[in-house]
Amino acid sequence: MDPDTQAADRRLEEALAATGARDPRPACREALREIRRRSEDEYAEAVGEYRESVIRGITQEDADPVLTWIEFGVRLAGRLAPGKTLAVDGDGRARDYSRPPAGSELIVHLPNDRGIRAIPVALPSVPTLAQRATVQLLAHGRVKLSEAMEDESPMQERT
Repeated sequence: MDPDTQAADRRLEEALAATGARDPRPACREALREIRRRSEDEYAEAVGEYRESVIRGITQEDADPVLTWIEFGVRLAGRLAPGKTLAVDGDGRARDYSRPPAGSELIVHLPNDRGIRAIPVALPSVPTLAQRATVQLLAHGRVKLSEAMEDESPMQERT
């Protein structure tokens, strides 16, 4: 791992520890894998954007590491499927996503194509029942309240 990537990772880990935010990288990695599966050229573009906006932004421009990763995740979701990104509060009310999101908000991308499931971009450190149910319904196509109440990682099981 190159020194800039190590420095960016270190700054993100420090920010996560200081804020208690949930790590946004798993959602980005999942999106990158899907982009790679679809097109090597588009994947190369996304990796270039990662190096430029995430690594350079965090290490050279002193950008907020958590917000930088979330913004990258929003752009990756848009690459996967054009659509609209929303922020969902703890009560399940959605609004258009805007920077910076509140730490308690779920960030989810809704593709324009109704045949494509929603793409969770970022979760609050402790998602509410309404946020868990939102992810289960929009990203997984089902919701079982008992599972929503128990689910520790609503981003998993995406198909």
